[in-house]
Amino acid sequence: MTGKTGLIKGRALEVGEATYLKKLGRDVSSEWILVPDKAVLKSADSNGQVVVGDITGTLTDDQGFDCFICTQTLNVVYDTTAAVRNAYDLLRPGGWFLGTVPGISQISRYDMDRWGDYWRFTSKAVERMLTDVFGARPQVEIYGNLYSSKAFLDGLALEDLNDRSVLDHTDSDYQLIIGFAAQRVAP
Repeated sequence: MTGKTGLIKGRALEVGEATYLKKLGRDVSSEWILVPDKAVLKSADSNGQVVVGDITGTLTDDQGFDCFICTQTLNVVYDTTAAVRNAYDLLRPGGWFLGTVPGISQISRYDMDRWGDYWRFTSKAVERMLTDVFGARPQVEIYGNLYSSKAFLDGLALEDLNDRSVLDHTDSDYQLIIGFAAQRVAP
């Protein structure tokens, strides 16, 4: 999300790999990766610290995290409420849960064949889901418009587009990606 890179700091956790921790992290003191089992850990991230577990199961960490990045993951989790509750529980007071979910999208065959691909979201659904768990209203941003949605569904890359400026406009009726930032407030 725009302007949220300053929130990626301290003791930070990311689902699957440390892509955004490495690319956007500021003052990250330790990088952690959440994976369902060590077999899916990418070799490039194998030197990072690992939390092995199911995001919907009981995940515990005595120290807590200052930031938890969860991009394009909640759609492949059947019990999204449990996943969001676990994210909340893993955060220290003041910690941030940052991520994205798909709006308009095709099925992810890779995920569907392995563990399932269950949901597509709207900004209203994300806001309500996070508010129910975090208590405070999250920051939610939408990305996309008719043109970007059609291009995405047609499998076009940025280089395939004749006029990239049409991607700059956001249309709330064509929510391709929904970004969010929710903070665990101090008790």
